[in-house]
Amino acid sequence: MLIPLFLLAGFFSSCSKKQEEQPAEQQEGKPAEQPPAQTPAEQDANKAGQSGGGESSLLKAKQEYEAKLETRLNEYDNKVNELKNKAAGATGDAKAEMDKAIAELAAQREELKKKVDELKAASAESWETLKAGVDSAVDTLEKSYDQAVSRFK
Repeated sequence: MLIPLFLLAGFFSSCSKKQEEQPAEQQEGKPAEQPPAQTPAEQDANKAGQSGGGESSLLKAKQEYEAKLETRLNEYDNKVNELKNKAAGATGDAKAEMDKAIAELAAQREELKKKVDELKAASAESWETLKAGVDSAVDTLEKSYDQAVSRFK
């Protein structure tokens, strides 16, 4: 009869140790809290830190492309502001044509900005799919600007 008591004592002591190792929420029967969801960019950053470098190079290329786009957008905005200044000095039909061209350029610029925002929100793996559309929008905008400038020289 003495042996079964020792066995039971050992069994109960191992159960209490297992409970001590678990978080308080799980001991009480509550599910453990999940960490907050991550954005695609945060997931990419985590993957880049964990992987051998493939993800890191994709993320780096994406970030460099985004920086280049921001620079081009700023340069474009400066060019359009110069065009607006020219339009301010124009009169009659010439001013009306310039204002119309500037409005069209502004609409194209807004479309490009939407595409850039989509690209920024994309993961490192999927951004290259969006890149072709952004490049096309940049080319279209630059051609439209060049045409507008050539008409008003």
